[in-house]
Amino acid sequence: RAADLAAFGNVHLRFWARLSSFEAPDRAIVLISNDGVQWQVVKEFAESESDGAYHLYDIDLSEIEMSDSFAVAFYSSMDPLTRLWQVDDIEFVTVAP
Repeated sequence: RAADLAAFGNVHLRFWARLSSFEAPDRAIVLISNDGVQWQVVKEFAESESDGAYHLYDIDLSEIEMSDSFAVAFYSSMDPLTRLWQVDDIEFVTVAP
């Protein structure tokens, strides 16, 4: 998903997520891009976060250059029949410095 964030500073990515039955070698990662070509991992979930409960994640993007086509991607590699990763209420917010 892409958003025009070129005019904003001190941006954070916030979302709620939960993992269930997550274990190695499963992967669940959040990536960002300010050009749609180069992607950077900003969050990689760990097995210890797999408690089945929703948690609020707040990722500070203030060191990343914003653009008019800023994108976020959620990627997973796991068994879809026995593993669960749910993401909800995704938003970009500005935070006072």
